[in-house]
Amino acid sequence: MKKLIKYAYLTLITGALLTSCSEEDHTGASEMSYSSTAITLTSAQAAYTIDESLIDEDTPSTFTITINASIAQPQPVDATVSFVQSDGTADSSDYSVGEIKIAAGTTSGSTKVEINRTGDIEGTENFSLSAKAGSNFTLASSFNLAVTIENDHVNDILETATTWSGETSFDDASGAVVTLDFCNIDLDVLLFTDAGDFVKYLGATGACTETGAISGLPDGDYFIVLDLYDNPYSSFGVTEALPVTVSYSQDNFASDSFIYDGLTVSSPEGLTAVAVITISGYNYTVTPL
Repeated sequence: MKKLIKYAYLTLITGALLTSCSEEDHTGASEMSYSSTAITLTSAQAAYTIDESLIDEDTPSTFTITINASIAQPQPVDATVSFVQSDGTADSSDYSVGEIKIAAGTTSGSTKVEINRTGDIEGTENFSLSAKAGSNFTLASSFNLAVTIENDHVNDILETATTWSGETSFDDASGAVVTLDFCNIDLDVLLFTDAGDFVKYLGATGACTETGAISGLPDGDYFIVLDLYDNPYSSFGVTEALPVTVSYSQDNFASDSFIYDGLTVSSPEGLTAVAVITISGYNYTVTPL
């Protein structure tokens, strides 16, 4: 009889130990002590409208939304909250949002929803975010954040890069090999109106790659003009074409380039129009001449 009682006692103790171990998360803290802890989520507003054209990367308030999380008492493990898009026409290219972590021993945490300035033409978009608490925690109440993104920012900057780097060699009258470095030729790049009025430089640094940008100009036709400002080889009589490559790009729009071969290594100083740029709003059409 005593053996049966002892066996039953041991079985009871062993079962209790196994049950206790199953409730551990291997951090030293029992799940039973915080499984019902509720996380409260708040934001300054339930719904936001972001004007994408007014986003200023130096001013976070123009593109970020803060979500705060809190619990009533510190807990022995981290509490986490993740977010998923539950509705709307926007996608992950339009915004980003991180997870909230309330570190063990603290009672609050936060994350930011960041709206991206995409530069593409999409029209008004929207999305809703819902929240999910990490394991062993719950949400005090359902959470939904509604965001509308309107007035798309459209990139209206056309960037240009003009280069003529390279070299050529020939034998002079004495039979010596002469090598000419094209970068010693000084080309400037200018922009003119179709009426012949100077607008701006698209590069005049003396380097053999000149860069510039065009934006904010009235609609119309403009000319990209090369100014052969100084050519130490103009008296050499070398008839080889000077390969001038003009590249242009506009973020979120097409990029392209063309080669103008109307100059030679020995060309005299002067102005040469190489392309027409037609501007219509934020649209640029480049037509090589």
